[in-house]
Amino acid sequence: MYDALQAELQTDGQAQAIRAQLTASTAPAGWALVDDMLLFQGRLFVPDDSALWPELLRDAHEAGHEGAQKTLHRLRATFYNTYSHRFVRDFICSLLCLPEKQNRAPAPSRPSPAAASPS
Repeated sequence: MYDALQAELQTDGQAQAIRAQLTASTAPAGWALVDDMLLFQGRLFVPDDSALWPELLRDAHEAGHEGAQKTLHRLRATFYNTYSHRFVRDFICSLLCLPEKQNRAPAPSRPSPAAASPS
């Protein structure tokens, strides 16, 4: 996963802009470049459109299946993205909301007690 992230950071526009700021010493406080990895406050930067998001979100969630806040906390312990809360929210909703939408067919109606008893 780290090799894939490192490769993405070489071509990603967001990452290139941050690298340019670091080179010009104009990057906001907290940013660093270590072994070709961008770090913000010691956490690995993952670009918005990274192909790794599904895997990162799944791994963070499957570590405990404890909902959005704990998934976000686990993810943010290692990775950084300004919109990580949105990615986690959307991921958790996709797990919880999708089955709900698929099961929205009306429940089969029960026969009324009068109709069920023979006359």
